[in-house]
Amino acid sequence: MIGVDTEANSNQGLVQAMERIVLAEFAPQTAIVNGDDLFICASAGVNRYLNVGSGRFQVNVCDIARSGLENGLRSTLQGAKLKQERVVDDTCTLRVDDKQLPVVITVQPIPGSDEQASHYIIVFQEVGLPSVLAGKELRAKQQKSFSLNEAMPFASVENNHESHLQRVIDNLLGFVGVLDTQGVLQEVNASALIAGGLTREDVIGKPFWECYWWSHNESLVQELRAAIDRALQGELVRYDVEVRMAGDSRLTIDFMLAPVKDTNGIVTHLIPSGVDISERKVAELEVQQRVSQLNLALESGRMGIWELDLYSDSLSWSSQLYDMFGYTRDSFESSTAGFLNVVHSDDRSRLESLIHSENAEASDSHDVEFRVVRGDNQKVIWTHCRGTVRRGLDGKAVSILSVAVDITDRKLSELSLAFLAELQSTLSGLTIADAIFATTSEKVSEFLQLSHLVFSEMDEHVRMAKSGGFDCKPNRSIPAVGRSGKRHN
Repeated sequence: MIGVDTEANSNQGLVQAMERIVLAEFAPQTAIVNGDDLFICASAGVNRYLNVGSGRFQVNVCDIARSGLENGLRSTLQGAKLKQERVVDDTCTLRVDDKQLPVVITVQPIPGSDEQASHYIIVFQEVGLPSVLAGKELRAKQQKSFSLNEAMPFASVENNHESHLQRVIDNLLGFVGVLDTQGVLQEVNASALIAGGLTREDVIGKPFWECYWWSHNESLVQELRAAIDRALQGELVRYDVEVRMAGDSRLTIDFMLAPVKDTNGIVTHLIPSGVDISERKVAELEVQQRVSQLNLALESGRMGIWELDLYSDSLSWSSQLYDMFGYTRDSFESSTAGFLNVVHSDDRSRLESLIHSENAEASDSHDVEFRVVRGDNQKVIWTHCRGTVRRGLDGKAVSILSVAVDITDRKLSELSLAFLAELQSTLSGLTIADAIFATTSEKVSEFLQLSHLVFSEMDEHVRMAKSGGFDCKPNRSIPAVGRSGKRHN
């Protein structure tokens, strides 16, 4: 009897360890309760919805539900127990800081050996959409995950603890198994078998690296064996890998090996688990392609992107913006003060007022032109920034996102045309040569920020010198009346 009890306790501890590991990694807002609604275990992320404290086990889960979720959780659990099928409640709200956030609660029964549920999985999903819409979207997303579990048969196993272990892993999302310290597969859930087109007899009792899922690539086998060795030393190992599935197809999974330790800290089992991330990989590839296209467009259009996090006062520039403004990541202070420091002194207060006004919820967008002094050569460039303000659920500004365009050439052209029009208008009423020279000298030097301006006259007798230069005959030099200083850009 002692041996039986020890084995039972070992299996029960293994079940609980496996539940915690898999829930924490792949179902971060999930809890498991028994048929009496008593709390068994949960992932760390569930604390937002349940008041779970240290040692607070074997309490009614409805009694520890956060404000606003008590009635919805109780009715959803009752419905799942009555119907013995998955029940979704998309009308719940979580009260946080006097605000009500929509939450969808899903309860999925875990059938026992007699097809009567002995445990239930509770999934919380917080959504930023109206509750009814969000519930429909969540049900659509969960349908694929739960459909395999609803369709699979639950074979009766003589040992209750082994049966419970098998039922739990069969109802966990993704692919889950149990290895002993020799790397031999002891248990595997139905999802992994179905996806691989396998039966339990094909894999149970075999070294994990000799199983079908890894048989297509020897380098992956060696990588897996090395990962098992590391996990046996107590390390949690996780990486993306492509495994073999039914019909010799390939599936990319987020693979993890988690060690299970006894009370003495000795590793007794390993829990291999995996989640299908094929769609994520496709999405990542699409994102990379879009980023490449965006970078090409930004570089071709002489544009860059900046974002200011108003909470941390952290400013991020795209690589194109560093090039445009003539700074490096080491030479630029990535904050509001650092940004204002590179702005031309005449435009600084205007941009500072813009940032403060958007932070004060006065606007949700901006469209502004200002000058920036390049960090590498002190040259002044004109930029046109246009963007939006991102706000949190409480309406407070979170960040400012903007696209900056180098409009220096356009701006100089506009300024030059405006100057020539003004100069022509000023000179049109003058008839005396000296007055024309004096006025032109004053206006041109002021526009170009010159200290002196020299005029020269050349008549039809000027000839090209043999050296290739001009034999110019100076006529007069007129001091400029305008301000001294740098050349105007």
